[in-house]
Amino acid sequence: MSALSLAVIIACITTAAGLTSVVANFLHETIKIPHRLGVVIVCVVGVFQALGGVERIVAIAGPIFLSIYPISILIVILGLLGSLVPNDGVWKGSALLVAIVSLYEAAALVADMMGTQMPAALQSVYHLIPLEEQGFGWIVPAIVGAILGGLLWPGRSALLSRRVADRLRGRRAGRQTSSVEAT
Repeated sequence: MSALSLAVIIACITTAAGLTSVVANFLHETIKIPHRLGVVIVCVVGVFQALGGVERIVAIAGPIFLSIYPISILIVILGLLGSLVPNDGVWKGSALLVAIVSLYEAAALVADMMGTQMPAALQSVYHLIPLEEQGFGWIVPAIVGAILGGLLWPGRSALLSRRVADRLRGRRAGRQTSSVEAT
């Protein structure tokens, strides 16, 4: 057995153990199932999923991933660019359009797995989106949504709220300095 094979096995086992524990804790906290029973339930469900083979697992996970990943990537990118985001509307607009595109992609995948197709009008509109053939059809809607959201939802400004917070910190620091000097 090669070192790479061993590393993959260990990574899979630790991931499976962590996910089993997290889901069992979730079941314990929400439905009040004993933790051990939650672990057993998760393991039994996992065995039945594994018996379906990799194709079935991918068929189940594919639509979920197509729905969640673009939004997750968008949130990470906007979080990293936090100081450049002018207001909350950028988040709202980009998330809305990315959610619409992601849900369409997931629905199209499910329809394809069922042997049907999405309506022709929706397909033609979707195929107009740049980068959709490469699997990045959500990027342009994210940019358009950010621009439109920033203009249409002029919510609180991230930069403005930071400036206010900095001013408040400066005032507090000034008060602390003067109170120290007074003693």
